[in-house]
Amino acid sequence: MVQAVANAQAGGLSYAERWAESERLRAENPDLWQAGAEAEELSEAQQREVAASGSAMGLSLTQVVTV
Repeated sequence: MVQAVANAQAGGLSYAERWAESERLRAENPDLWQAGAEAEELSEAQQREVAASGSAMGLSLTQVVTV
């Protein structure tokens, strides 16, 4: 309760706005899981190509591994 009052006074997102965003994300989640399940697996050669392109674009090693 105290945190909610502090957030309201700080001018951050209201409880209703946070709730609406949470609901929007919950609704989007199944679609993202479905898209992930349908995503095509990349061959090792394709993975290396993507990694090389990312590296050439200046991505860090951590970013390349994430991609």
